[in-house]
Amino acid sequence: MTESKTNVTVRAELWVRAKERFMEDLAEDDKVFHDEIMEMKAFKKSCRLWKLQDKFNPSVEAMQQFGTTMDVFANASPASYAQYEVALDWSSTLLNSAVSAWRISSACSSTSAAYTLDFEPHMIEAKKAAELEHADQVKRDEIPKATRRLELLALPSKYQYKTKHKKLRRLRHQSTGSWILEIQSSKARLNEPKADCFCCFGIPECGKTILASSLTDVLSA
Repeated sequence: MTESKTNVTVRAELWVRAKERFMEDLAEDDKVFHDEIMEMKAFKKSCRLWKLQDKFNPSVEAMQQFGTTMDVFANASPASYAQYEVALDWSSTLLNSAVSAWRISSACSSTSAAYTLDFEPHMIEAKKAAELEHADQVKRDEIPKATRRLELLALPSKYQYKTKHKKLRRLRHQSTGSWILEIQSSKARLNEPKADCFCCFGIPECGKTILASSLTDVLSA
């Protein structure tokens, strides 16, 4: 759900950016005409009468086609068919209104189609710019991670563990830590044929490092 909302937000931002670029390239007269078209569309959405007209358009067109058919019959058949034309006189006003509305709608559609052709390149350009920006951001986020990984891999090679062990050997007293070798768990660990871990818990500064140094001597012997 979150991903779908994010996609909708991104598309809306791309549409706004493309619209701004499109409006910048228009002349003042074209901008006025564009604003008029937007107002016309907003009026269509809010006007109840216009919505009703759209709903009745199919019926009006069907009636117009029926009237045309009756004209054909009236011209090709006896005069008695002219009575249909008299019966449909009441629809002339409605048909004229429908034709006028159709002409306005047709003019707006043809004009908006031309603006759509000019608008699409701006939309594509804005989308490509957003994709490039996202790719650059991903690369910038990956650089610190790669640098940190290289730093961590380089740490073991810088640590002089042999020198550190010699210092600890000089610090500890003789036979320090020998007691751990008498514990059954440590004996089982030393006799284990495969690699494993041996945990030794303790508070800070209790001597865990010195104890590990004595075990290192035993394992190295």
